[in-house]
Amino acid sequence: MTILNREHNKRFVGLIKGAVALVLFLSVSSSAALAGDAQKGKEIYDKRCWWCHGGQGAGDGPAAERLNPPPRDFTSGVYKWKTTPFDEMAPTDNDFARMIKGGMTHNSIAGWTGMNGTSMPGWADMLSDKDVADLTAYIRQFAELGVDAIFTDFPDLAVAALRNSQK
Repeated sequence: MTILNREHNKRFVGLIKGAVALVLFLSVSSSAALAGDAQKGKEIYDKRCWWCHGGQGAGDGPAAERLNPPPRDFTSGVYKWKTTPFDEMAPTDNDFARMIKGGMTHNSIAGWTGMNGTSMPGWADMLSDKDVADLTAYIRQFAELGVDAIFTDFPDLAVAALRNSQK
């Protein structure tokens, strides 16, 4: 009976290791697959976002004067809806995805999928996950929330990080 238990335990441990490896592989590959392309994000932004947020992301697009509250000024890098700690300026990519796709409603209004209390619509029905990742990469550039903003005091680290990201 002990031999059967040992064999069962080995199989069980092997199964658990395989499951953990699979989960890690899928999480790494899915995040790598959704790495944003800022140039493609600019194309989406120019088509869908500049009307409210403006050409330079300052929240001063042609529709801005008619919106209350006004559209987010991306150049400030200040975001109300984020899951990162208060002392961290940049939202996560998932935070951006929730803001862009919608579903940020707390007091749901029937039929409204945008951000509660704003004119920001939800774009989940028009943008794919890849589109949202591309748009996020582009929006981050307005406030320099990428490598340059993180490593301004450490230029050698910025160069190393940029080289690693281009591999």
